[in-house]
Amino acid sequence: MPPSAEKKARKNARRTNRSEEDTLMQRHCANKRERQRTKELNEAFTALRRIIPSLPSDKLSKIHTLRIATDYLRFLDQMKRDECKFPAEMLEGGLQATFNLWRGGIVHGVQNQANAAMYYSPFPSYDFSASSSDQWPDPSSEPAMQQVEVKYSQM
Repeated sequence: MPPSAEKKARKNARRTNRSEEDTLMQRHCANKRERQRTKELNEAFTALRRIIPSLPSDKLSKIHTLRIATDYLRFLDQMKRDECKFPAEMLEGGLQATFNLWRGGIVHGVQNQANAAMYYSPFPSYDFSASSSDQWPDPSSEPAMQQVEVKYSQM
């Protein structure tokens, strides 16, 4: 091998080693950032779990925690809108107890409705069974918010 080619080969080998070191360092930094992000996310969920009312039977996975938090916000909004027109005996147990009764469907006079909740959706609902596209409603004629029943299974 001529001396100039040998010199280039050594230079490329150093570059490759440096490149591998750089790649490892970048990967290490990215892993560290991801661990920090995950830690912060878990801390935020822990704080949210402390705030939201829950039942001992609730499995407080991340998705279930978000569902309960959403229900709680909806409950607080309904209380504000209805000017707290719940029966007095329901309010005696405090806000958390009232929320748990509301969540169970007792406030609405419906027993055992734990798996169903009324949700407000900003998206229009469509019947996807329509066979032709001309049967689809005009989105501009849909109300901005409509009540949609969403059922989800307890996890």
